[in-house]
Parts: sequence; structure tokens; C-alpha cells
Amino acid sequence: MAMYTGVTMQERFADTWRELGKSPDGTLSRRMTDDAAEDAFWAQHLKRYDGLTEIDPYLEPMRQQLLEWMDREDEVLEIGPGWGNYTYPVAGKVKSLTCLDISSNVLEFIQSGLKQQGITNTGCMQGKWEEARLERTYDVVFGVNCFYRMQEIEEALLRMNRHARKRAVVGLTSGPEKPHLVELSKLSGFDVQLGRRDYIHLVNILYQIGIHAEVTLVPLEKETVYENREQLLEDNMRKVRCSGEEQVAYAHELISKHAFERDGKMVYPHRYYGVFVHWQTGRNA
Repeated sequence: MAMYTGVTMQERFADTWRELGKSPDGTLSRRMTDDAAEDAFWAQHLKRYDGLTEIDPYLEPMRQQLLEWMDREDEVLEIGPGWGNYTYPVAGKVKSLTCLDISSNVLEFIQSGLKQQGITNTGCMQGKWEEARLERTYDVVFGVNCFYRMQEIEEALLRMNRHARKRAVVGLTSGPEKPHLVELSKLSGFDVQLGRRDYIHLVNILYQIGIHAEVTLVPLEKETVYENREQLLEDNMRKVRCSGEEQVAYAHELISKHAFERDGKMVYPHRYYGVFVHWQTGRNA
């Protein structure tokens, strides 16, 4: 039986992905083009985390869903482990786990965490996913929030397909924008920096390269806690530019309406969906 290939689309979604990865002025940020800058970012970012105890609790539904696609005897590859939100839980379930990342700082952080937890079934490899020389396959290949720098996104996804014996999984947890950003973006007098890429672009890219993926939505709720209202406003105005004092006051009022006070601190709850785009590799060319 001939494989279903779908319809022909005029838009090249891989080109769209690359274009939407640029800054508003049409350029790529230094992190997107300079590997050393990316490594330096992670060196600074990881200072916020205390190894093992700081994996994000609000991502537990994502972890549980991911683990459902893995078996005890699976050999797994993780692309871009970050600070280990998925690394440690996956390592605790599967036969073996290999972590691949461009950043030496990330891998040192992960290796330290593995040692502290006494996890011995996990190894690390440094390199770009698009360029890494892999001489073997794995039962499952997955990555969460790690595709933002990948310009050759088609090849990155095809590599996942080639190196996964059973399933490939792409996760995103950036989610829909906070509600105040969406509301302000619809009003005149406000310049709001909204996200430009989402899971649907990856679904369409996969479709155009002959991979028919499934999408699983995972409800998430993240609470960001601030010491006071000033911190609340400062953080949530970072993506907003206003044309006057009246607009600033309106934005502050809107942000405050979406937050509440608890134990003397301000809390901004954000309910949205994390997403997994995944496919069984044996069914795709």
C-alpha cells in the first residue's frame, strides 16, 4: 500500500521557522549564532539552580506523560537536558540514558547531579545535535525546549527519526502568552513582544518531510511568586512598550488584576498547555 503523503502546501514551513527565529529587526541574536555565547548563557543561568532539588514542580504532568512512552529496557537519548527537568526522572525508569548538549556547563551540571543522586546508567556527550556523530540508535530520542537554535530544523527532525528505533518526542513548554500580554497586544499604544514560533510549525515541518506526528497537550499551571507589587510589575512589563504614562498605568492595572496576594507576596498564576509532538519512527520513512 502506498504511503499517504497528504496535500502539497505552498508555504515552506522550515523557512518560516528560520525567519521567525530572528529578532524583530531581522537579525539573529548572538546566542543563536555563537556557540560560546550560548555556553556562557548557560553558565550564568545554572547559577540559579541548586542541582537536584530545583527541577520545576509545575512540569510534573509533562514528566509523567513523557515517561508513559518509555519502558524499563529502553535505551534513550536526550537532546539538550538543561538543568535536568526530565533527565533524572527518565534515568530512573529506563535501562540507559545519554544526554547530548552543546554546552559544557550544562553537561558538568548534569554530571554533578547524576553523581549526587547515585545514578550510574547515564552518560553525557558534548556537541550540536545537528552535527554530532552518532554511531548507534536508541529506542527513544527526545528533547524539550531545545530546538530554538536549530536553523536546519528539517535535518534535526530527520536525525531524530533516523536514530530512534521506536519513538521520537519533541516537547515545548513555552506555552501561550500570559493573558495580560495577549490583551495588551490587541490595543493601540502598546508594542508587545509575543512569541513567534510554536508547536504547530514543527507539526507542519514534519508533515512536509513525510512524517505524520501526533500532538499531545498537557495542562500546566505555573505560579510566579514576587516579593512585592513592584517586582510583579517590573517582570511582567519586560515584553511591553508603551507610548505614554496613561498606557503604562493601564498595563500596571491589568497585570495587577491577573495576580493575587498570598502570605504577603504577589502571585501571578499562568494556566496553559505544554505540548509533545511525537511519532512512532517505524511508521515513517
